[in-house]
Amino acid sequence: MRSQKRKRGVRATEEGIVKVIAAMAKGDEGKRLTYEKLAEKAWVHVSTIKRFLKRNCIDKTCAVSILNALDLKYQDIIENQEDNNTAA
Repeated sequence: MRSQKRKRGVRATEEGIVKVIAAMAKGDEGKRLTYEKLAEKAWVHVSTIKRFLKRNCIDKTCAVSILNALDLKYQDIIENQEDNNTAA
């Protein structure tokens, strides 16, 4: 039996969130990106964007899609996590 809950997904650092918000403020063609527009551009649900910005864990592929939509680098935004693939 496991004593700790297995962590799933990834989350942004506090500094990473600042960079994401700054990238959203720049937006497309000088217009600020709303949650809805970013979700559309990243092909994810608006609730995923909100969870990500609250620093909750989200699926890695969703995080990559969001960061690609904002032209940000994954390693600059996401927390380093220990490998969860070790045997229990």
